[in-house]
Amino acid sequence: TFVFIVVNNRHKSHHARKYVLWHETHFISGPYPAKTSKHRILPSHSQPNIMEELTLGDLRRISGEFDPEQIRSLSLRGLQLRSIAATIRHCTQLEKLDVAENRLSTLAGICELPSLKHLNASGNQLTALGNLTALKSLQSLILTGNNFKGWSSLVSKIALALPQLTRLDIDSDAQPQIQQVLDLLPNLKVFNGSRVDIILSSVIPSVNVQQTIPALPKPTLDLVNFLDADISDLEFSREVQTVQTALDETRQEVEKVLVSLDSTME
Repeated sequence: TFVFIVVNNRHKSHHARKYVLWHETHFISGPYPAKTSKHRILPSHSQPNIMEELTLGDLRRISGEFDPEQIRSLSLRGLQLRSIAATIRHCTQLEKLDVAENRLSTLAGICELPSLKHLNASGNQLTALGNLTALKSLQSLILTGNNFKGWSSLVSKIALALPQLTRLDIDSDAQPQIQQVLDLLPNLKVFNGSRVDIILSSVIPSVNVQQTIPALPKPTLDLVNFLDADISDLEFSREVQTVQTALDETRQEVEKVLVSLDSTME
């Protein structure tokens, strides 16, 4: 006959700083010594991946690197962090950083990373950027899902500090004003997840010159009257405007020839 005795012990781990429940099951069978099996059970409410402040130990555990200066890419996504400044500034060679879906209210510490190229800070509680001028290598910046107000002033501040950006994602309906964004960030290739050239093609449709210019008249028609044709209602691209300028010059030349012919006939 077997008798099972279950004892619940609560053990505090100084390293993990959380309480862990241990189940000890004692097996008793007749005259034989009792056998004990011990199983480590995490409580159902335990969330070991959530922390408020990033420590050096956390950084080493997450990155797998003992020396922070050796870290090139780091993901701290969804850890509910409120502060990383004290630790992240030691990652001087960091090139890619994902701090999305945390509770950061500032980019303190991140602004001191001279090698950083890609930063995803979406889904935080940012209301201001701080000083980004030290991020000379930054190419991609994602800031959607934060608490910024006024996309125009936000883009202006970003452009002053980071004119080299090739990707920018912000919360805005700025797509119709893409040209204003490009005036501030001329190197931009991707805006709000879409390629800039595709956005431009949807805002300013290309014009087929061959389709928009009227067909040449028959020789019996008055060439000057044709050149005076009303084409003001057409939506010109730059190419069409160039053609119109050439037509104007040609008309002037034809008029000169006609005047010369009239003088000769007189």
